[in-house]
Amino acid sequence: MRPVSPSGERRRQDSRRRAPGMGSCVSPEGDTGRMAWWAGSLCGTLARLRRRLAMNPLRPLAPLAVLLALSAVWAQDSAVAGEPPALTVILVVDQLTADRTREWAHKDSSSGFRRLWRGGVVYENAAYDHATSATAPGHATIATGVHPSKHGVISNFWYEREVGRPFPSVWDREYGVSPSRLVATTLADTLHSGYQERAKIFSVSIKDRGAVFTAGRQGKAFWYSTRSGGFVTNSFYYPEGARPAWLSAYNETAYRQVPEAWELLMPGEAYAHEDDRRHERPPQGWTRVFPHEYAPPGTPQYYDQLRYAPDGDRITMGLAQVIIENESLGQDDIPDLLSVSLSATDRIGHAFGPDSREAEDNLHRLDRLLSQFLDYLDNRVGPGRFLLALSSDHGIRPIPEYVPGADPGATRVFSRRLTTALNRRLSSGLNATGAQDFRVVGALNRQLSSELNVDEDLVTGIVMPWAYFNLSAIERLELDLDSIRRVAGEWLEARPEIARTVPVSQLDDCGGDRTCELIRNVWFDGRSGEMYVVEAQTSFVSADPPVYAASHGSPYLPDLRVPVLFYGADLKPAIVDRPVTPRHIAPTLAQALGLPPMEDWEKPLAEVTGGPEGPR
Repeated sequence: MRPVSPSGERRRQDSRRRAPGMGSCVSPEGDTGRMAWWAGSLCGTLARLRRRLAMNPLRPLAPLAVLLALSAVWAQDSAVAGEPPALTVILVVDQLTADRTREWAHKDSSSGFRRLWRGGVVYENAAYDHATSATAPGHATIATGVHPSKHGVISNFWYEREVGRPFPSVWDREYGVSPSRLVATTLADTLHSGYQERAKIFSVSIKDRGAVFTAGRQGKAFWYSTRSGGFVTNSFYYPEGARPAWLSAYNETAYRQVPEAWELLMPGEAYAHEDDRRHERPPQGWTRVFPHEYAPPGTPQYYDQLRYAPDGDRITMGLAQVIIENESLGQDDIPDLLSVSLSATDRIGHAFGPDSREAEDNLHRLDRLLSQFLDYLDNRVGPGRFLLALSSDHGIRPIPEYVPGADPGATRVFSRRLTTALNRRLSSGLNATGAQDFRVVGALNRQLSSELNVDEDLVTGIVMPWAYFNLSAIERLELDLDSIRRVAGEWLEARPEIARTVPVSQLDDCGGDRTCELIRNVWFDGRSGEMYVVEAQTSFVSADPPVYAASHGSPYLPDLRVPVLFYGADLKPAIVDRPVTPRHIAPTLAQALGLPPMEDWEKPLAEVTGGPEGPR
């Protein structure tokens, strides 16, 4: 069956699941690239039509005869002339760094990582090219193939001025959780429309934001609930209310594979990292040393602890396999899409740090889990019939207190205290510099106290990495916004925890400033604040009291560098060192699936899709 183009897609009448405009189908290569790209899509389509013709020779075939004749000519220049994979798998390992992937692939004990590295196409020089390195923007970028400035998911949370507080990236007033705040079309949506709503699309993760974006508006997303103690979905994905029977069955049996404690996989002397470090912040009920005993099953603490252990990934992967089997993914001639986001690496890195014994043990277990999943795909779907893309949503920096040469007094700062202190500085700044320096007229003087302090806070909040100003008060008091930005920026940059600030007004002309360019790629009008706050590389802004030992979110390379590799579908193994980004994943998989390119997409990776640089 032929994938239909965006101009001919059939969308559901239900507007809540309607994707944003698909955009024009153009190739980054221009007309020549467009022809080659569409030729590749056409060749895969024609192969499916030939098979259908063999099964039903009486079907009217006049239009098909023309297409068959064209395919004989176009196939000679097509980069992709084979069948699309029966099952495409997007596997995201939350917080997995490029360095850790390479390190584990070269360990003598490695199985899963080594198998992917040696048997796949590995892009060693991959990194995000947007500033806010966090789960939601990372997953949304993988799902859409565009920057946060295009898809609108600028962080895990952002400040909503209308209600005066931050909301999660997947928040939905009607459904609770949905992709409604995503404003770009996903690969999943394109696959859904391209195969006339017949492709099966599923996504699963411990985190809701790890599942929602890669499922798009037309797939089915499942995430973990510490309240119910199982994986859930909602009426956005199942409007009739009925949930799959296999979901309830799995939730009833999933915990049988969970032991009583997370214990070391190997003897203690086999680990390179120590077990007890003072600045680790384990979840409630655990200490800093092994073993980590689970709370009684069925309790909220038990469900919470699972998120911080490799067993969380095990039950996630277990559900992925249940979906494959019960929904018959990869078992017919319509390509299916499964997205799996493994969250344990991220939770463990936050709680214990990336250089902890917990993180090390987790990677050993993840390595085995990956190997088992590849075996499963080979047995269930078949070697060469699936294409797997592995990446991560962001990297991680070490626990700041353990960074050599770090300023002990500048390791972390609390966002609420920072906001309060900044408001005090702005008030005192008005008093010290004089009203004329802020171009304040009569309206301001009426609002100032006898000490010439502003009666209202001028900063509504710092929801990292954005500082949000009280624009209504600034306008009402006739204050000069640029002057406030200047005073706020100078005060913030004088703190050792803050490296620099970048006002939004600077983003129009970055002048070759790479950090500015990274910030520009994450700025979205109406959601971003008035100033981007860049932490010092050895610090991070945290909650008060601090919840995490280590974090990410910065524009520094340790937070941006992630693995990008493809495995399966009879790929020719290759190690590629040219720079790529996770934005390449969606267009690459789209071409492999015979789908047309979307506006703003990067060129597909030739080593995966085929072409002069790397035949498939």
